[in-house]
Amino acid sequence: MPLTCNAVSAISMDTARASGVHGAVNALKGFRAVATQYDKRAFVFHGTVTVAAIRLWIR
Repeated sequence: MPLTCNAVSAISMDTARASGVHGAVNALKGFRAVATQYDKRAFVFHGTVTVAAIRLWIR
């Protein structure tokens, strides 16, 4: 069964979203505290990721 135009555009849209997510995760890994996951508590790590994401967003 051949793919319809809608199916192809849905696949390309999923690929674009996945690419964006991978790019964001790689950008966050540029921050040492996020890459090493040094924090012992989950809420502290969540705060570290949040601050790193805000710094990336502001740039």
